[in-house]
Amino acid sequence: MSREYGFQLAGVLIGVGILLVIMKIYRLHRAPGEANDKMIYMVDQPEDKALETARKRFQYYHNRQNRAQLRSQALDILLLLVTAATTLAAAVQVNRWVTASLAAGSVVVAGLRKIFNWDDTFVRSAVAASEVQAAIDDYELLPQENRTLAAQKSLLDKIHAIIRGETGAFAETYQRRSLS
Repeated sequence: MSREYGFQLAGVLIGVGILLVIMKIYRLHRAPGEANDKMIYMVDQPEDKALETARKRFQYYHNRQNRAQLRSQALDILLLLVTAATTLAAAVQVNRWVTASLAAGSVVVAGLRKIFNWDDTFVRSAVAASEVQAAIDDYELLPQENRTLAAQKSLLDKIHAIIRGETGAFAETYQRRSLS
């Protein structure tokens, strides 16, 4: 295999990776109202600050989940491409410093993946979003006349418990990293 062919193949692999990332970004950032966008709330209801607060918190976790998933998948694709390019560079016998640079790049990407741990953020955000959604659903099942201050306080207490759990999980992860 010639060097020129190897570089062309590496360029194609990188191009495909970039297209995959762009497609993923488009899927996660489409306009509200498009297909499969059922989780976003756009409902006109009488003023209910507790419900509004809960929906904002749901939206926060939902957006955080999407961003973490996108970042995790982008790093995975980048790691795959850099690793493939390293193997390809070694196979076509390019300069040693090019192969070494690609190998070092794959180590850096793997390190970024471990440091930022977006897989864990994705899972934690998905769990938090589903817990917030369950609290919202329970509240919305109440008839309008039963949505008293006590019911609103109960909804907010559930949301605050989820936030405390999420903050505690973040603190534990941070402490584990600082001790390692």
